[in-house]
Amino acid sequence: MDLVEESISKTLKPAIFENLTTFKLSKRYNAQLSSQKRTNAVSANYPKHKTQRKLKMPRVFGLLELFVVAIQANRLNLAMKHLACIQ
Repeated sequence: MDLVEESISKTLKPAIFENLTTFKLSKRYNAQLSSQKRTNAVSANYPKHKTQRKLKMPRVFGLLELFVVAIQANRLNLAMKHLACIQ
């Protein structure tokens, strides 16, 4: 009798996920990922009020790199203008 109950309980354990919706499953999956790898589809809305949802701003990966590239491009542009004025 114990063996039968054990085998039944082993087969029923994975069935817990049948009650979860796809939204809940993807929410759990997203929670395990690092912030850069998360999709914004699930976490795009957050509750502003019980009846309203407000859109989140999308995360920008590598914002520091964008600033560095912009500063370098600006310096290069200024150097080229300076050289053009000298000649």
